[in-house]
Amino acid sequence: MNRPAALVAFAVACGCGQPARAPASLAPGETHVASTQEAAEAGAARMPAAEEETIAAGVDRMSFAQLAAAWPRMDPAGTPAQAVALRLALLSRHRGEPGAARRWLRRAGSGARVAAIARVLDRDDKPAGRSSIAVLLPLSGKYARIGREMRLAIEIAAAPDVAPPPDAAPAEDGADESEEARPAARVSLRFHDTRGDAAEAGRQVERAAVEGAIAVLGPVGQAEARVAAERAVEHGLAIGLLAPDDAGAAPEEGVFRLWPSATWEAAEAARLAIELGHDRLAVLHPRDAQGAAQAEAFRRAAEAGGARIVASGDYDPATKQLEAEMKRFLGLDPATNERLRRHLARRGRKQGWKTFSPDVPFDLLYVPDEHGPAALVASFLPYFNIEVRDSDVMDTLSLRRKHGGRVPSVVQLLGSSAWYHAGLISRGGDAVDGALVVVPCASATGDSAGDQAAELAERFEARAGRPPGPVASQAHDAALLLLAAASASARPRAGMTRALRWARLPDGACGPARMGPDGQLERTASLLRVDGEDFVPFEP
Repeated sequence: MNRPAALVAFAVACGCGQPARAPASLAPGETHVASTQEAAEAGAARMPAAEEETIAAGVDRMSFAQLAAAWPRMDPAGTPAQAVALRLALLSRHRGEPGAARRWLRRAGSGARVAAIARVLDRDDKPAGRSSIAVLLPLSGKYARIGREMRLAIEIAAAPDVAPPPDAAPAEDGADESEEARPAARVSLRFHDTRGDAAEAGRQVERAAVEGAIAVLGPVGQAEARVAAERAVEHGLAIGLLAPDDAGAAPEEGVFRLWPSATWEAAEAARLAIELGHDRLAVLHPRDAQGAAQAEAFRRAAEAGGARIVASGDYDPATKQLEAEMKRFLGLDPATNERLRRHLARRGRKQGWKTFSPDVPFDLLYVPDEHGPAALVASFLPYFNIEVRDSDVMDTLSLRRKHGGRVPSVVQLLGSSAWYHAGLISRGGDAVDGALVVVPCASATGDSAGDQAAELAERFEARAGRPPGPVASQAHDAALLLLAAASASARPRAGMTRALRWARLPDGACGPARMGPDGQLERTASLLRVDGEDFVPFEP
């Protein structure tokens, strides 16, 4: 148990959890509250003042059920109990129970956090008028290009049937972004520029709260998302984050993730590999925390689906000299590979390495990395005479002749969504031709596209001069989900969290999606295939 949670548990279990005395006149279910002097003396004796912030942090990690169960055993006047009451007030408000929220708030003492939640509850009681959602994107700075692409897709989601006015183009770098987009039903969007900075993202959430926003969509970066989520919770705003992080969703307090995580993507990669008929899988990942997490998620999903992981390896993500690491992964060490040792002795080292046909135990290799290192990894496979699948049907006669009478294993390359970059093809060349890329959204167009995908493609291309990519399509769907939740809530200020927990998207630009019980958006990944110099949707 971590230190903050342990302090809360201690406060419940020890004498701090029981009132000093309980008069017989208490009504059933009523809790005794000690006098101010008694509470101060009890707090001084039982809980050092320096621990107050630590207690609050521990309480914030506990669920509504845990806190409600702990409350009857606590001294209502003590610091831990007040922190618990404050947290229960916030969670009750997000559960759509304003009366319970006010009752808990009366037990939470005083202070800045209590006053802030009181203001939130007062705001909920006022007529909402025209509701707005604050959209936090990097509209200037180094990430402005992606922010503007997402903005265009979100604007289309907000008003798909309204032609854009002539002055609707995104602002230039450095512009102050807070203007209102066209309304969808009774909800409008207001765009705020985070400039790609975490502190600015926090300030924009606070600004949105002051302006009366009912929810927040965004921001994009992981550091920005963490700060924005904290501020949103403080101000009682539901927030749908657009950052690819595995942690941070907290649906009880209105924090949702509308962007897929790296480990979700890795699990989907394994599922798709098995659907394609592969059952002898390998994973080669960068030697860092995210790479290890993706490899583990891939392994778990593969084994759950009945496939075997027959090879697993890693490499230094900072190096460009991967030859030794690739030899180790492929088992190309003459000291341990007897067939390779004999071949090199017979042909000589220079000619032997060029003509050796390796034994490859896997039929699919998953590499979850950026496009640059991935292209380098892929290039080493044909360098070591490993055949990479570049078409549905391979010429076995030609392969037999090429490999000295042996029919080699043919390996299907499978990459993460970070492979979806023009630099993969320019760097990897023939080695990546035929490679499959897992993406949360293939942005299908034409006959295979649903209504939302087709509409987004048409309107996006009309304004941008090119079709939308997966990032734009995902942003579009996230906005649709949030807008639908806002329109479905009778009390949009107080009811957004509850509406989002049950949100469904029957038809999105990336297909159907729904909110999972953990506050993470759930949908099915798609595959792209490298075909010459292009990425094309792949359908088995």
